[in-house]
Amino acid sequence: MRRAWIPLYRGLQEGHDHDRRLECVHEVEQALLTNRGIADAAVVGFPDDVYGESVVTFVERPAGSPLTIEDVIATAQGRIAGYKKPKHVFLSMTSRETVLARS
Repeated sequence: MRRAWIPLYRGLQEGHDHDRRLECVHEVEQALLTNRGIADAAVVGFPDDVYGESVVTFVERPAGSPLTIEDVIATAQGRIAGYKKPKHVFLSMTSRETVLARS
């Protein structure tokens, strides 16, 4: 599957290392993909007034999967640092390639 990455807004503003940010995104995606109810995951940063930036996750689940937002957050718990845990989760049964192709 083709991987896409959207630059993390605050990190680029502050001049943080681009490669390190990619590693963090990849680490979160790989942690989430350990859950069999997650077909694919994409992680982006989003500006946050309190923390500077928060983790937003888009998760594709297989048709009929009972996966919940709480399941996604629980999957991240204990696998990655707390500050990397998704603060916002969007669930979809549509491939992100399909979504990107329609935009």
